[in-house]
Amino acid sequence: MKKANNHDNKKAKKETTPVSSLQPQKKAVLVIGDSMVKNIDEKTLERAAKKATVCHSHSGARVGQIKEKIEENWNECNQFEEIILHVRTNVLVHEHPENVAKEMEALINVVKGKTGKIAVSSVI
Repeated sequence: MKKANNHDNKKAKKETTPVSSLQPQKKAVLVIGDSMVKNIDEKTLERAAKKATVCHSHSGARVGQIKEKIEENWNECNQFEEIILHVRTNVLVHEHPENVAKEMEALINVVKGKTGKIAVSSVI
């Protein structure tokens, strides 16, 4: 039987460490959205807002997909006092605005009771 060395034990221990324990208890701002937020410089935003900031970009994500991401990762999202949502609005050409508005309302309702502040970027 092969004996595990200390390097293997450290590696195994590192892999089992929960992500939530590696992060501060409360982050200030989460920016989540489609590819439009992927190039946001978190450090610049932190300096401007004077608050810790984390950006999560999900390329091509629509309103319902961002809602699913938030629901799937809610423990992480609970660490944020403020959430800024930016989701694809270019679907308005292909979908009825009323349907998109209903999806946005459902997304906002998921976030509403879980964080202090919500901001939704404007339709572009």
